[in-house]
Amino acid sequence: MSAIKRTLRVPKYCRQKYQSKTDLAYCRIDGKKVFLGPHGSLESKRRYAELIAGPGAELPMGNSEPIGSIPTDPTVSELLVPFLKFAKTFYQSDGGPKGEYGEYKRVLSVLRRHAGRMLAADFGPRVLKQIRQPEIAASSGELHEEGV
Repeated sequence: MSAIKRTLRVPKYCRQKYQSKTDLAYCRIDGKKVFLGPHGSLESKRRYAELIAGPGAELPMGNSEPIGSIPTDPTVSELLVPFLKFAKTFYQSDGGPKGEYGEYKRVLSVLRRHAGRMLAADFGPRVLKQIRQPEIAASSGELHEEGV
């Protein structure tokens, strides 16, 4: 099985909550927490900007959100590609893909068509149900037309 290609992501501006103290801002770099100062403060946002963009980086004017708040989560399509590569190697016998791979490919093409550009974090059971219902209705109509 081949290694999944990882993309570099901008570390998120996070909040460490404390009951008795001021909440602190931090981001994770190489798996370690780097504390930036009081959460939401100009000091912590400047420190964050410096860590992300390098020294001398400025925050965008008129925006209270930190620079790293632009969505960096993968889309549904970005998750489907490595899964299909995995499925092609996992679901095979005698050197060729089994039927499961073909079914995954067929079903995931529908998913990609309807929700491919959606952030994977926003995809959930309700979205799946919205996609699934018309597909079920269409396939049951095909069965009735064939006389099954």
